[in-house]
Amino acid sequence: MVTRGGRRLRAPRRRSQKRLFLPPRKFLRLALAAAMVTLVPGAFARSRPSPLSVPSATDLLDGLFAGMRLFWGDVHAHTAFSDGFGTPRQLYEHARGQRHLDFCAETDHAEWINYFQSRLQMTDGSPLPLWANIVAEADAQYVPGAFVTFAGFEYTNDDFGHRNVIFRSTADLPAVLPSAYTHPTPEDLFAALEPYEAITIAHHPTRWGHRMDWSRVDPRTDRLTEIYSKWGNGASVWTPYELPTKYRQYPFLRRRAAESGVDAMLATGHRIGIIAGSDSHQGMPGSTSVDRPLGIPLPADQYPKTGEAFLQAVEQGYRYDLREPSGGGGGLAAVWATDLTREVIWDALYARRTFGTTGIRPVVKFGARDSAALATGTTMGGELVVTGSPVLYASASPGAGSGVTELMILKNNEVLFAARNPLPGEAVSVQDDQLGIGETAVYTVLILLRQGFGTNADGDTILTYSKAWHRFFLSPTPRLDEQVWTSPVWVTHAAP
Repeated sequence: MVTRGGRRLRAPRRRSQKRLFLPPRKFLRLALAAAMVTLVPGAFARSRPSPLSVPSATDLLDGLFAGMRLFWGDVHAHTAFSDGFGTPRQLYEHARGQRHLDFCAETDHAEWINYFQSRLQMTDGSPLPLWANIVAEADAQYVPGAFVTFAGFEYTNDDFGHRNVIFRSTADLPAVLPSAYTHPTPEDLFAALEPYEAITIAHHPTRWGHRMDWSRVDPRTDRLTEIYSKWGNGASVWTPYELPTKYRQYPFLRRRAAESGVDAMLATGHRIGIIAGSDSHQGMPGSTSVDRPLGIPLPADQYPKTGEAFLQAVEQGYRYDLREPSGGGGGLAAVWATDLTREVIWDALYARRTFGTTGIRPVVKFGARDSAALATGTTMGGELVVTGSPVLYASASPGAGSGVTELMILKNNEVLFAARNPLPGEAVSVQDDQLGIGETAVYTVLILLRQGFGTNADGDTILTYSKAWHRFFLSPTPRLDEQVWTSPVWVTHAAP
């Protein structure tokens, strides 16, 4: 016995030599296993599929958008041809040059256009050709593959709501625009547009005094609504840029305004998609900053007597109406399409393959598939019939200087699933097992983004309301919180 420090230590045992043979039973067992591996490949492999054979949520979502590209535009802006500033040429040059838009439409008020044309003539006796000039400038600025323009106008009906009208082609258009004076109801407008390929887009639906009446809808033309513009958010009742004497000082009015919001429209079952726009009256489509009235008020004693004098005054920077409120920053429209041509972009707008933002430009995808047949699916704006449960997919890739704080998938205006700080470009998904056979649900996506301090990815400025002064002031800091709203997907669960 060996001792160390008073403790007894056992002597180390001698290691036995390794055996060079196996017991017969163990030998036979190993030999049989080796034979099975040789004769039956994969006999002992774990029964799990190869990762390459199971597409990820991101793959399934991206597959719905295969062959498509994302384009940005604004189909709501005004010039001095109605109550704005500048010429149609300046409007398109701003859209393409300074705002880098892919598509654009000038939508001056039909009521103003008709007013000027009915009172002023050219020196040869012909009427002032404002509508003809708008169409001609849209064609002159159109560059297939680079910049798409549309002929359009705004139907300004204060009783039933305002709508922008966008035509698919400039080859066949009405000679005289339908206005709220000549066509006082939405049904009159729809009838006037029936011979043409046109989209009608409701805007600022919750603005007091111009609230949208969703009981008067034509599904043939009412394909989109403008959820956000310089007038604020029209999803429900939040309109932060409205006059303070309305929702700010009289909150009880919000309940009534909610009846005209986009949420209420979707709850009624209307299948209308979502975009955003600027509603700039400064001839600056795509502008997300606060409007500052531009132009020189035309003195009454210098009001033009001829059409040539009118056009010359517009070129010189005069304007005929300065009632335009300053308003907040506008939004942008995004559309997924296969090509940048007038017809393809219009068809994508009509298909509601769109989303709207508060001015920021993230890449957003949203779609749905059938859990019983994953090959069956649709993108935002589409309608889907499933025999299994619907599976919803969504992703967002924010631009530099911003990040997604929350991505929410909504069902019938209620949050079905929410992901905080999702990874850029990676899809989140949720399967809705609660949609019963015979039921239809409307799914949308709301995305909240935040720009980093010191960054201003969209060049936005905002107004803040002072309770002490009872008025709005220009905020010295840019907007940090941004939002995205996608067009819905309508899913019906049919019997297997």
